[in-house]
Amino acid sequence: KRTAVTLFILSFFCGHVVPTILLILLLLTPLAPAVVVYLSWVLVFDWKSPAVCDLWPFSARRSKYLRNARLFQYFSDFFPVKLVKSTELDPTRNYVFAYHPHGVFAVGVFANFATEATGFSTTFPGITIWPMTVPIVFA
Repeated sequence: KRTAVTLFILSFFCGHVVPTILLILLLLTPLAPAVVVYLSWVLVFDWKSPAVCDLWPFSARRSKYLRNARLFQYFSDFFPVKLVKSTELDPTRNYVFAYHPHGVFAVGVFANFATEATGFSTTFPGITIWPMTVPIVFA
């Protein structure tokens, strides 16, 4: 288990370098047309997806499969991150969850709210959460 956690953390920190190298290498194979179609989609239609979530029907997509991936459990075990419930919340109301300390690498927000590593949906059933940050993080 420790090896899996270490590999995940390494992949998390290298998460932009390895896929970029892989895409460049795939351009040199017979899969190049598929890579070009994918890059066209990302660069033309999906580039500003997080910024225009209510204007574009495909933006800010949620993936139940990705949110429940075992890798994120390793991530939350490594740091360790815990979700603490201090009160019952009515699922028919809207809430703003504030997180501090915050920063460029907000581990707690990612593990608790962007994934199901700490069991957010079972702890707060009926509440759908959308983690947000300021655009400067992506600049």
